[in-house]
Amino acid sequence: MRYRDKAICAMDEQSYINNINSLTSQILIKNPQAKFALVSPWLALDNDPYTAVPVKERDIMLEQYGAALKSYCERNGYCFIDPNPAINEFLLKHAPTEYLVDHIHPNAGAGIALYSEKSLK
Repeated sequence: MRYRDKAICAMDEQSYINNINSLTSQILIKNPQAKFALVSPWLALDNDPYTAVPVKERDIMLEQYGAALKSYCERNGYCFIDPNPAINEFLLKHAPTEYLVDHIHPNAGAGIALYSEKSLK
C-alpha cells in the first residue's frame, strides 16, 4: 500500500481487505480448519524513501488499513494483532538503528525479538 502503485498495491482499504480475504479463502480451501492471526501493516519511520505520500498521510493510511483489517478479523473470528503503538513507543526511546535494518524491517537479532515481544503482548 505504501508504494501507491496500482500494479502491486492495494490502493484503498477495501482492495486491501479483498486481497486478504482472497488469501485466507485459498488457505481455507486447502485446510478448512485453519486459524488466522493477522498483523496490522507495520509502521514506517520518517526515513521511509519509498512511500509516495507525505509521512502524515502515510501514517493515516496505515491506520486506516489497520482499522479495516481489525474489522475484517472481528467479522470473521480471526485474531487481530496491532503491535505498532508499542513498537513506536519503544523506538521513540531507543535508537531505531539497533532494531531495524531500514525504515520498516526489523533486523535479525534485536529487531525480531522486539517485534515478536510486542506482537505477543
